[in-house]
Amino acid sequence: MIFTFFQLGRERDRSGRSSCCQKIPPMPSESVDAPHQAFPRPASQSRAKRTQPRKERPRGGLQHGTIAVLFPDHRPQAMQTALSVRLIRGATAALTPVGLSLLPALLDADGGLPTCIASRQVDGVIVRGCADMTPLASRLERMPCVWLLEVDETPPQGDQVFEDSAGLGSSAARYLLEQGRRRLAVVIEDLNVPCYRPRCGAFAAAAERLGATVEIFGGLSPQEAVERILAPRRRPDGLFLPGSESEMSAIYRELLARGTQPGKDIGWISCSYDLPCIAALDPALANIDIRAEEIARAAVEMLLWRLQHPTEPQRRLMIAPRLVEGTLPGQLVR
Repeated sequence: MIFTFFQLGRERDRSGRSSCCQKIPPMPSESVDAPHQAFPRPASQSRAKRTQPRKERPRGGLQHGTIAVLFPDHRPQAMQTALSVRLIRGATAALTPVGLSLLPALLDADGGLPTCIASRQVDGVIVRGCADMTPLASRLERMPCVWLLEVDETPPQGDQVFEDSAGLGSSAARYLLEQGRRRLAVVIEDLNVPCYRPRCGAFAAAAERLGATVEIFGGLSPQEAVERILAPRRRPDGLFLPGSESEMSAIYRELLARGTQPGKDIGWISCSYDLPCIAALDPALANIDIRAEEIARAAVEMLLWRLQHPTEPQRRLMIAPRLVEGTLPGQLVR
């Protein structure tokens, strides 16, 4: 394996602490009548409606009926990425059926906890994983919490639900080998992201075990990476892009600009969180989805279980990825 590296207005409460984002209440079900109903319901129908049993919330450990999702960043953009949107969507879908609300939250500008968590106005916290989790974990020591996604080390407290990064890398290698590719390359701008290292390592190990060669281009701009990909010497015939959507899109456009069609002239598989972004490419290229919504739903279920079983040992759950194969030009992406 050859490694090539190069250098590389929020609302505030009275205490002055930045407040959480607006609470996302449970989504209304179709059985609930709209408040602007034009005609009164017959009395018999009203009585029948009131006698219908309501779906009960899980009772253990719940006082506020609200779960926070904490993004360890003070910038609002942290909630707006494709991955963050999918995590929020998955958590909301799990909380709604049991009548609970979701409260997305950011850190204060000085790195402190938001008021809703610091003053324990929520029942528990789902925390988006970060590179350095130790300071944040110490501040959440007495709060029931579940950590999301791959982190450098096991959380000192709280449970964890994360993607199978090693399985993702192995699946990407098998996909390219099944396409007849034998000279492979990994293009990754920043290997310091916790989830990228196991993806790249598992990809290289699986590919070399099956007889392929692997070169890793790290710390390069998209232009520099494509120059090395298209260099006559040791030119790869298959690419794995485990990084961000912006990096993947830039590599794709740079290859097109130089007359190379990804997925046709050179093998391609990525790991993008933004599935519509992948579908917009022509042709739609193969991608491995970490199943962010399923990860968030599992985190909600684990947190609700933890609230009812506070003394049970720490739990960690891994969610398997899903291969989304590309389509030929002109085919619809389903």
